[in-house]
Amino acid sequence: MNIWNFSGEILKHGMKGTKFPKLWIQVRLPHPQGWVLPENTFFVNFDFDANPSTKSGKISAFVKDRLSKDRFCFLSEAMIAPIQTSKKVGEEWQTEEVTGIKGRLGNLKLSSKPFVDINIGLVQGSVSQFALTDTTTKIIVEDRYRNPKDNTWKSRKIPLLLPFSAEDRTNSQVFVQAALCGKTPDNQSKVYGLVKKLI
Repeated sequence: MNIWNFSGEILKHGMKGTKFPKLWIQVRLPHPQGWVLPENTFFVNFDFDANPSTKSGKISAFVKDRLSKDRFCFLSEAMIAPIQTSKKVGEEWQTEEVTGIKGRLGNLKLSSKPFVDINIGLVQGSVSQFALTDTTTKIIVEDRYRNPKDNTWKSRKIPLLLPFSAEDRTNSQVFVQAALCGKTPDNQSKVYGLVKKLI
């Protein structure tokens, strides 16, 4: 399980890719309760259907048009997942995977007025990494899923930060309630969940 629901302010939006186009938005969320971050911003990526005759194409065109008018959003059932990015190194383009947020355009609600502050996620899986510092605990939870294309099992790594010390739960199954964050307390741009409850 890897489900995130949140509301926030849209700072920027745009398109990337030609063969498989993606729509992206940069979102700012309020700070998680009881936790002060330099800024809580991150990018959300959506598959974009450029064919206006399909249902998903109509949704894509509608959302893209509304993004030029509306500043606030609510997204349900987003997920933390690897995102393909590319950067130019010298004369060549290189691709890499970074941890980011994926959503579906059909789950995106837009408005000219702010939504109620919502930032909640649920993660369930096995702890594959555990690191304890003086004030926090960092864990990676493996979210297993079945790839319908080839019927194989795969996993996504979900980074989580506990604002408290905890016992080593490596290889244990956990259920987590968390808030989605895009900046670490030391101002690094990283997507992670700030744990509120760990079971």
